[in-house]
Amino acid sequence: MRYWLIPIAAAITLAGAVAQAQTAAPQPQTTVTAPAPTPSPAQAAPVPVPAASTDRTPAPSAKTAASPARADKSCIAAGRKLDRERNSLAYAKDETARYSKASQSCATKSTCARYKAALDSLEKRVARHERRIETFTANRNKACKT
Repeated sequence: MRYWLIPIAAAITLAGAVAQAQTAAPQPQTTVTAPAPTPSPAQAAPVPVPAASTDRTPAPSAKTAASPARADKSCIAAGRKLDRERNSLAYAKDETARYSKASQSCATKSTCARYKAALDSLEKRVARHERRIETFTANRNKACKT
């Protein structure tokens, strides 16, 4: 197995940067405080237990209490997913433009073939992103109730 050595200049630069970072960082000051004494179970005040009554209304369940927050989370998550997909579509379109420009100046038959294959693949990718954006938009609208 071969081990590559870092060039001496890079090692010196790295060591200097580490030393500078260590001296530049302020040292945290720590203070230790004694913990408050905890009462023993015998000294603790008894917890009052409410008497059972038949006229009490039941407490709302966790599912019904958390549903508005869950709806907001799903709306936000769907929006983020849609934004990521839009960014992917924009990147794919940029790549398509870059490859089409490069394919106009290709010099050999093999490079022209590679550019053509890449452009075909990118066109399929753009179409796939557009389809996914449609479904993600519908999911986001459904989650956000718009």
